[in-house]
Amino acid sequence: MAISKVCGLETEYDFVVFDARGQQITGWDYVHLMRKFAAIFLSNKKNRHYNNFYESPLKSVWGRSGRGKISRRELEHRRLVRRMLPDTDGFLENGARFYLDGWHPEYSTPECLLPLDLAAHDKAGELALLEAQQLFQEKCPDMKDCQAQVYKINSDGFSHSFGSHLNVLLPRKLFGSRQGRQRLLRQYIPFQIARLILVGGGKIGAENRRPDCEFQISQRADFCETKFGVQTTEYRPIFNTRDEPHADHRKFFRLHDISTDSLMCETANFLRIALTQTVLAMIEDGFLEEDWFPENPVRAMVKVSRDLKFNQPIELKNGKRWTGLELLRAYLLKARDYLKDRPMDNQHQLAVQMALELLVQLEKNPLDTFGKLDWTTAWFIQKHGPAQTAIGRNLLFREISNEGLYYQWLKEGELPRLLDDQAILTARTAAPRDTRAFLRGALLKQRFDQIEDVNWQSVWLEEDGGLREVKMDNPVLDKDYYSQLLLELQS
Repeated sequence: MAISKVCGLETEYDFVVFDARGQQITGWDYVHLMRKFAAIFLSNKKNRHYNNFYESPLKSVWGRSGRGKISRRELEHRRLVRRMLPDTDGFLENGARFYLDGWHPEYSTPECLLPLDLAAHDKAGELALLEAQQLFQEKCPDMKDCQAQVYKINSDGFSHSFGSHLNVLLPRKLFGSRQGRQRLLRQYIPFQIARLILVGGGKIGAENRRPDCEFQISQRADFCETKFGVQTTEYRPIFNTRDEPHADHRKFFRLHDISTDSLMCETANFLRIALTQTVLAMIEDGFLEEDWFPENPVRAMVKVSRDLKFNQPIELKNGKRWTGLELLRAYLLKARDYLKDRPMDNQHQLAVQMALELLVQLEKNPLDTFGKLDWTTAWFIQKHGPAQTAIGRNLLFREISNEGLYYQWLKEGELPRLLDDQAILTARTAAPRDTRAFLRGALLKQRFDQIEDVNWQSVWLEEDGGLREVKMDNPVLDKDYYSQLLLELQS
């Protein structure tokens, strides 16, 4: 039986600063301001420095990167991240991590089990960025005549891509053989491609030397350049093979899915999480026997992203020619059958039913899904939005501020909701109670002055002149172990 699908979301935000003349600040002046942006926020929060000693981002389940040596660009990116530590990287009381990842701020949610919990923590990340922006304007002397803006996007229209990485914990045994690894790749990649139809962010035009178009479903699709690999900043794969579980390496593998779009709409984000958990559980249990692998996955992703009428078939290895919508419906029908007899949460059954209904709506009129799916909402804005440039309207929808279109519509009650405001506000300060993030958050609140370092699987406490490592190798909350540990630490 499939293990619990612990998930997390890492969202990279576009951070922009304009001077008194309205000109965008770039170069080292920008880097200086960006560091202050993160440092000021963290200095106003109860946080502890992230210890990256155990990180191995270039280790792959297929060995080292298939392209051999890492590129100079990747190397410079990692050196920049290291130079910005430690005052720009820390864990917060809700179990999340806030830091600078190279040239942009990033918010990593705490580990969650339920889709709605993770969706709420992703929204809490938006509130954290909004607060960081406000603190920056108030407390940074350099911002007296300047203005900072933050956008939740995957592409800025100038060939810069920002990631939204969905992480899902899988059992290590899936990778016990080359055959097992290949099965996961062949059964999951088609879903990643078809999934765009429900969880694309919407994008004006094309980038990264891809075929021209006026509008497409996904912001990320143009930046996926190969089937699989370990890179994240170039030669981006559809299926990322990074082997960095942030847990017991003997038991777990963390699927680091970099192919998804950043999302504003609660429904789309809920579906992204719940459907991914369900499909991976099907694969783990051997329930999905069909082989729907495309002849050319990269080309198929680009094609599906541009198929606004759902009438452009892609070639599959099995000889069939299906549209992305037909492929996604096939996955959803299998998922509905799978969930009839499986003990996953009812949120997953709700997600599958909602997704099937949304496919019907999309076939009739995509704009009927306004406010539920990001790409159709963005498409609506292009057709009926305020009088700005097309790219400007899209940025306004994704602006993390009270003036952003999403937040204006939310305040006016124009958007369908799956979450309530209290759940999001709670996620700003409280960790999920069913994963190890609860213990991390509790230690940050109760033993803050003793904490020396933190990472995803350990907290180091200063005790009796030395350091004690509190290990959390199991991401699911082991109530017996963690309850006893909390009692011991509270005594």
